[in-house]
Amino acid sequence: MAHMYPDGFKGSYHEVLQRLAAKRIICTHCAHQQISDQPIPYQLWFLTSYRGKALWANNRAHLELLIAYLAGERMQFNPDTQAMLETLPQWMILRHNRQKVIHSLRKMHNAR
Repeated sequence: MAHMYPDGFKGSYHEVLQRLAAKRIICTHCAHQQISDQPIPYQLWFLTSYRGKALWANNRAHLELLIAYLAGERMQFNPDTQAMLETLPQWMILRHNRQKVIHSLRKMHNAR
């Protein structure tokens, strides 16, 4: 588990890639901690490509939320989650892409 924060951006307006960093990383298995005054570069664990576009999730809960939303499951979302879902890229929510995107997300979910 890492307490992440933004550490810069790159990419374009439509395909922003946010670099992440952490100052504290904790293993959820053995509780070993790594703490640093300098940012520790953090790479997304759930990251793949779909038709040349980055498809990612911050963590397993985020991944499961994306799967549920794209699959059309009826759920109550808090305002922050609703705002995140409303700004998903158009290519991700288009009907003709949706099943393949869900398949890619599930593949990431099952691989970890």
